[in-house]
Amino acid sequence: MTTLSNGTCSENTSRKHSLRIDAEQVDSRVRDYGVGKRESPRMALKSRVQDEILLLLSNEFLHGYAIWNAVLRDYPDLRLNTLYRWMNDLETRGLVVGTIELGVRGPNRKVYSLTHNGRQRVFLLIRNAFKLVIDVYKKYQLFSALHFSNLSQFSEISFSNSRALIAPFDQFYDFDHNLLQILIDAMRGRRVDFVGRLQDISNIHPRPHILKGTIQNLPVKKDVYGDIWLLGIPKRRTFSTSIEECKRLLRRGGTLYLAIPFLISSNDRAPVFGSFITTAMIHIFPELELIEFHEIESIMKSHFRETGIFELGIPIVWAKK
Repeated sequence: MTTLSNGTCSENTSRKHSLRIDAEQVDSRVRDYGVGKRESPRMALKSRVQDEILLLLSNEFLHGYAIWNAVLRDYPDLRLNTLYRWMNDLETRGLVVGTIELGVRGPNRKVYSLTHNGRQRVFLLIRNAFKLVIDVYKKYQLFSALHFSNLSQFSEISFSNSRALIAPFDQFYDFDHNLLQILIDAMRGRRVDFVGRLQDISNIHPRPHILKGTIQNLPVKKDVYGDIWLLGIPKRRTFSTSIEECKRLLRRGGTLYLAIPFLISSNDRAPVFGSFITTAMIHIFPELELIEFHEIESIMKSHFRETGIFELGIPIVWAKK
């Protein structure tokens, strides 16, 4: 198993940068959710650039030349007069408004800001980008289930013969069903406890013992479980409490496994789509309270004598009591 690094995290997770959605990557998928119809390459380019302009203006008021310089990073062939035509189109559609700013030492210039309709358009872009995130997450879970199918043969996982627990960080979803069935199959012959709500839990065989409560507070004596599996996306507010409860429940020598999709670890050297998803969710939706790897790493090291991480379709963080 790969041991966790000494409290460091990759550049992907440590770098804090301003809100910016890659319209080039998201645009075609966003349109599938009904934001727009399929267009000619020229019109598609115009739509992408205009959406990026709206996102820029959601942070601050900008004049045309500043907008052009920002957009040139991704569209180096875009001409200034073309940009102004597209800005005029945004004004005509009622998405932006331009006001004349008097120059103190230079000429007057036009400064653009979002209208109410423009802010609604930005909200729509972000909402549909989030739908994309959820859709990718669902498909990623199905992909991960294929890797989990060989779970019992995976040399880096050592199942005990004692009682086991499977729980979500927050809640289970219908598309978690396959992962749950694979885990329970791998633990066949042992008592497996289950905490959390899942609509079709009755379709999992053998059916696990269902416990009341949450992973932050379970009505179970201490030092009970040989293995605990936590699935899903942890939240900053409840993560530490969940880990403390798992430590209380584990027998000495028992193992805690955290299966966390889109976790960006210290081993990641280059940006990948998972990095985009994680960064987008952390910075665009701070209310989700998503926790980053260096925080997970620090908390795990403070509670367990040995920790590490390996890949099994999704990153698996492990810790031994």
